[in-house]
Amino acid sequence: MFFCNNTATDGSRRLCKFDIYSFLVHLVFSGIFLLGTCYLIWKNWNKRLGEAWRPFSHTSRYICTIALIYIHVLELVEGIIADLEFPGRQTHLHLTTSLSIVSVILSLIYYNQIEVNRARGFLFFLLCYWPTTSALNTLRAIELLKLNLTVKNVRCCLVFASTLLRYYAGIWEVYLFIREKYICCRFKREKSFFDKIKGHEHYHANFLSRLTWNWITPLLAGGFSKKLNLEDLGQFYPTEQSESNSQRMNEEMMKQSYKNGGKINLWKLIIKCHGKYFALSGLCKLIADMLLFFGPFVLNRVVIHAGLYSENKNFLGNYSMSYPISFHRNYSNEYNTTEDFITNYIPPQKPVYPTWDLLMQNGFFLAVLALGVQLIQNILWQNHFFLAIREGIRCKGSLQGLIYQKSLRLTLFSLNDDEFSGKILNHMSLDAYHMYFLFYLGNCSWTVPIQVGVTIFLLYQQLGVSAIIGAIFLILILPLQITVGGVMSKFQKKAMRYTDKRIKQCNELLQSIKLLKLYAWELVFRDKLEVTRMKELRMMLKAACMRAISLVLTESAPILAIMVTFLLYSQMSGEYLTANKVFSGVALFNLLLIPLVVVTMIVGAISHAKVSCRRINDFLEMNEVEKAMTSFSNADHQATAVQVADGNFSWKVSVEDDNEEIEKHLSDINLSIPEGSLTIVAGPIGSGKSSLLSAILGEMTTISGSVKWQKGAKVAYGSQRAWLMNATLKDNIVFGSPYDDYKYRKVIECSALKQDIDILPAGDQTEIGERGINLSGGQKQRISIARTLYSNSDIILFDDPMSALDVHVGRHIFDEAIYKYLIKELGRTVILITHQMQYLPKADNIIGMSKGKIIAKGTYEDLSENHPELIASWEKGSSEKEEKKSLEKRRSLTGSETDLVWSSKFAQSISRSGSIATLHLVGNDLDNSEDVETTRKQKTIIDEKKTDDEAGKLINEEEREEGAVSLNVYKQFFLAAGIPASIGTFMAYFIRQALRIGSDYWLAHWTEASKEVPHLHNITLDEYHHKSVSNLMLVYGLICSGFVLFCMVCGFTIEFSCLKAAKFLHSSMLWRIVDAPMRFFDTTPLGRIVNRFTGDTMVVDERLAQILDAFLYCTFFSIGGLVVIASSSFYFLIAVVPLAAVYIAVQRFYIASCRDLQRLDSLSKSPVLSHFSETIGGLATIRAYDRQEAFLEKNFEVVDNNNKAFLNLQTAILWMGIRLDFVGSFTVFAATVCSLVSALNGGITEGVVGLCITYSLMISANLNWMMKAMSETEMYFNAVERICHYTTIKNENFEDGEAPRDSWPEKGVIALNDLSLRYDESLNNVVKSLNLNISGGDKVGICGRTGSGKSSLMLGLFRLIDTSNGKTEIDGLDISRVPLRQLRSRLAIIPQDPVLFAGTVRFNLDPAHKYTDQAIWKALEISQLSPTIQKEGQGLELAVSEGGENFSLGQRQLFCLARALLRNSNILIMDEATASVDMVTDRIVQEVIKHHFKDRTVLTIAHRVASILNYDTIVVLQNGDVIETGSPDDLKTREGGIFAGMIRDNL
Repeated sequence: MFFCNNTATDGSRRLCKFDIYSFLVHLVFSGIFLLGTCYLIWKNWNKRLGEAWRPFSHTSRYICTIALIYIHVLELVEGIIADLEFPGRQTHLHLTTSLSIVSVILSLIYYNQIEVNRARGFLFFLLCYWPTTSALNTLRAIELLKLNLTVKNVRCCLVFASTLLRYYAGIWEVYLFIREKYICCRFKREKSFFDKIKGHEHYHANFLSRLTWNWITPLLAGGFSKKLNLEDLGQFYPTEQSESNSQRMNEEMMKQSYKNGGKINLWKLIIKCHGKYFALSGLCKLIADMLLFFGPFVLNRVVIHAGLYSENKNFLGNYSMSYPISFHRNYSNEYNTTEDFITNYIPPQKPVYPTWDLLMQNGFFLAVLALGVQLIQNILWQNHFFLAIREGIRCKGSLQGLIYQKSLRLTLFSLNDDEFSGKILNHMSLDAYHMYFLFYLGNCSWTVPIQVGVTIFLLYQQLGVSAIIGAIFLILILPLQITVGGVMSKFQKKAMRYTDKRIKQCNELLQSIKLLKLYAWELVFRDKLEVTRMKELRMMLKAACMRAISLVLTESAPILAIMVTFLLYSQMSGEYLTANKVFSGVALFNLLLIPLVVVTMIVGAISHAKVSCRRINDFLEMNEVEKAMTSFSNADHQATAVQVADGNFSWKVSVEDDNEEIEKHLSDINLSIPEGSLTIVAGPIGSGKSSLLSAILGEMTTISGSVKWQKGAKVAYGSQRAWLMNATLKDNIVFGSPYDDYKYRKVIECSALKQDIDILPAGDQTEIGERGINLSGGQKQRISIARTLYSNSDIILFDDPMSALDVHVGRHIFDEAIYKYLIKELGRTVILITHQMQYLPKADNIIGMSKGKIIAKGTYEDLSENHPELIASWEKGSSEKEEKKSLEKRRSLTGSETDLVWSSKFAQSISRSGSIATLHLVGNDLDNSEDVETTRKQKTIIDEKKTDDEAGKLINEEEREEGAVSLNVYKQFFLAAGIPASIGTFMAYFIRQALRIGSDYWLAHWTEASKEVPHLHNITLDEYHHKSVSNLMLVYGLICSGFVLFCMVCGFTIEFSCLKAAKFLHSSMLWRIVDAPMRFFDTTPLGRIVNRFTGDTMVVDERLAQILDAFLYCTFFSIGGLVVIASSSFYFLIAVVPLAAVYIAVQRFYIASCRDLQRLDSLSKSPVLSHFSETIGGLATIRAYDRQEAFLEKNFEVVDNNNKAFLNLQTAILWMGIRLDFVGSFTVFAATVCSLVSALNGGITEGVVGLCITYSLMISANLNWMMKAMSETEMYFNAVERICHYTTIKNENFEDGEAPRDSWPEKGVIALNDLSLRYDESLNNVVKSLNLNISGGDKVGICGRTGSGKSSLMLGLFRLIDTSNGKTEIDGLDISRVPLRQLRSRLAIIPQDPVLFAGTVRFNLDPAHKYTDQAIWKALEISQLSPTIQKEGQGLELAVSEGGENFSLGQRQLFCLARALLRNSNILIMDEATASVDMVTDRIVQEVIKHHFKDRTVLTIAHRVASILNYDTIVVLQNGDVIETGSPDDLKTREGGIFAGMIRDNL
């Protein structure tokens, strides 16, 4: 009979018959499962099925079935080996088992389709399958017992185990049948959460899919075929959302805070909320680490197995493959020699049932067993990472939520701390990430010592005391590594100081780029930055050398430890080195490599987490606002809107000394604001007006007294400096209120925004940039006013909103918006702070303040009668408000001023970090006359053919390359590093790997020599050691020394090459950006440019060398290992082809999506920080409007978007990792089997077998690392790609033209001939065919209404914008033919916004060192700055802080005047130079112009018309053309003239 041929006993025949019955049963059910699966797939081919049905037995069923498959595989291998042992074929031993495997696999696939389709009725066939096969297995087990088999026999154990598992599955089927009653009924589909989402489907995937993350395959497939976007990632499951995690942690924090009197312990909170899965992750890692030791154990046994045959290959011949079990069993026990065994061996007469002892000595069985163990280890290892990463992301999200919620409750006083501006951003980004990274590596802190301890114990068991010495040598390298790491850290800290300085200088250069181009100083600042960069690179080079030494220690330590161990082994143990001991020892030493690499990372992660946890803990315990704006108390009188009684208020919440009284910033405040009235608060700068509004809003600490509101009153607040969101103009006005079209249009009209909206690229759908970068100060303020008008608020508080507006616009706002609309039409209560006294007569109440107290109250008539001197002082003070305001902001910050000044500092800190997308080009105090010109600049970034939505986009989207990084980027990088250095680096890595392979081959040769020499020459061990081992040791030592040497060469060359490339790329980018036209800066957020100099440069400076080292190491090692295995065993080439195909397929499939996910992760980080900074900047406004919840929801949204991208990225990495681990496991299996086959055929020795298996074990891990390194290399080369993108931007033409004569311009004659100017080639002209002649020495005032082209004309003189037609001549020379820098250096300008740079007084006036001290002091004396500087006692070396914060606004403008005096040009241009300063400074400037520039040409863009009434000529522009020109006396008397109208508006 085919199945039962040659079965000799009745028991064996009966067992064979049961196998036949089992075969038939499995055949029938395999057919049923196959047909059922096909039917279910066909039935729902084009349907979206939503959430699958997952019964509670789902996971246990999958575990049971997978275990059953593995047991059957072992049973199959045992059957094949037993069949080879018995002379007659026993087909039933493996054929039935093979079909059992097929049927179980099909049952699992069939069951998965039942769950996916919710087709419970099809479970009936499984109900029949499991009990039937269980019964048959029971009969087989009984027959095995009748054959007197015990648990020592492998088949008996496996059959018993499979029977129990089948019964277990059968019991679950019966239970489901009883519970579900599913016969003859189908599952009715129900809507669920998962029916509504796509993307993150981990929670409703089947168990096997969750283990291997197969559920993310559709997403990766989508990324393989198209570009991935955030929408493709779907929604988060509730347990992953930052809102739910933050809420849970917040609840626990409240409980803890209540118990501990306001104190919290963040560590306890994290453990309580996120400790469970972290502990589960650690358990998975511990088990996975222990399973790693099975590899060296198998290697030891397999080498012994191979050695047994290779030693006796001449005697055994062909028997070695036919009788493996008998040879092991009988050779040592029954026969004296191998020849006796071959001569006298009698084959068994009955079937053989191998025991565990025999099979554990069989290499083939061990290979199969090791394959299963490795697969389990792979699953546990990768799932440990998933559990840790997922919980770490949850923790990060919950912490970011807590930090954001805390920020919404912070006092404005706490935000005023200079150091706090940097810390608060770090809490949200770095500190939260450090806590995540602790989850990622935290379990290593306790599993690594266990792993090291077990490894050393096993090494001692294998190699004795010499292994302990080698391990100690390895461990002693750790302190050396830590020392090197400490030195490296010191150099890195020094480098970071230079990095901070460089970024600060870079930020200063970029923010002032317009001014630097006007002064022609950009090269000076570029060279200054380059000097700092060189100092930074020197420190980085030293740190890189330390990092290279650390890498050398890490990579060479195992080799040196192995060398020490084997050199001492023979002398200390008195035994020969054998292949099994050598290579199992090598495998164990290799297991110590990971702890060596990880230990420094663990220390760093824990230390960073401790610091971050303490910082966040302190932040969460900070003082909060006294009361939220959501709760209001009743006023005593129904007609009273707001009442303050006996109020004493302070910005401080507490004092350090309990005996010290809290400083009062407002005292004895008593006021009552009638409902429906207009109340104006007046007083000098610093009198406490803004603080009064803040106290009313609840932003200050109430020391005594009370603030009471009308019941149910809602509040709106307009701050002095408008705060806007990064949203559309319409969204900024509506601000979350229900939309009412009539009301909206009315508000637009009252706010004088209609003309602006009509000109904007997409109307009210135009996107407003962060902090309103694309709007002028006037536009921003009017939008803020419109927001207050649109709100359904009963009480509106304005903090000097007209300060940023032109007089005529301010009058319109007051008359139409505040007085007519709010007071008369709606009957709202308005409290208005203003310095413009012309509005006082219309007030119902006036409150006069001085030094934090109310000094007068009443109507205008009352105050005029009773306090005339007060009214007079206010009118005088209003003319000097800007100067005093600047001084006051430095002395004591009050009210919204605190908020605003802090916001400015916060913006500066963010700009230094490069984290935010946009930064201010100039200050906020822009005049309204530039509103439309600002709008026109917006149009440079849109195409007229685009849709409204596209047109409304403020800026070009950040370049996001699609597909792989182009080869040209790699080429540019290697060219930057230098061809010799690049080639030398590759050669060094090649030689290092060759030496590594040579050392291992020499070990194999050593083991062979240690066996042959004593037997061949009959010498003792001592003689063998002296004659042979010394030579072997010498050669091995030389090879290992060469390996260590080239480790050093590799480390230093890779670091040096990358730093060289970083230096070249940074310099190239800097030079191109400095020479870029202004249009580039208008259309590119400065934050994006700063990111190139911060984040991207940091990647190239520090990370690229490390990841390139990892990639080259893994690549050369993997290729070298495959060559070793393939050259040793030809059969391996057969196995490596499909394995390589799978590897390449996984790599190509994964890398495309991973690339997109990495970019999505990077891009989704900016909105988190942008929204956070936006919230902090407008904290007072958000609280006043009670919009905390809306902003909190937005925060959760942007955090979830980032976490979603990050979690999907990490999951994709794990998806790739586990598949490559599986490929590696099968590579080990193939290498083991192929090397065994080669050894049994006499092709290789056991030493080479050990070498092959050792390399296969290492390749298994290196393939995974190589893929990760490859993807990270590409990710980091994205930074190179972005830098290279900025090395190719278009530059201004600096070279064309002939240098003018040294004295040019001598006369200052300017002729504009048919001149047309535009901001870009694609845009319309802003100055149109303008003709104007200006004589030398003339004083010309240029004025005009909004958008007339005044500033554009000035920019045209400096060639900062394009000349589309005509020409400009200065002293007869066409300026288009003058080299740009020479042109700009020959003209003088006093800009509207005075800018000072961090440095000294000398540097701010003469950064190029062209002038003598005497000339500089003369300029300072004329500009009346000399006394201020001399009294400090440091002369020209007096330090100037960043932005000139240690000087007033007026003094900063006088510095600009001194620069113009130093330049001594015959042409001076004043671009609204006195628009933002007080009258005193204005008079100084005008006086200097009158006397020291009397013979020179002066062009002034006028803000105050009065300042140009004494000029020679007035030019009035409208729509880019000259409308009026003439003397001031002529124009001001011209009836209906524009200039005459402007004079009337300013009266």
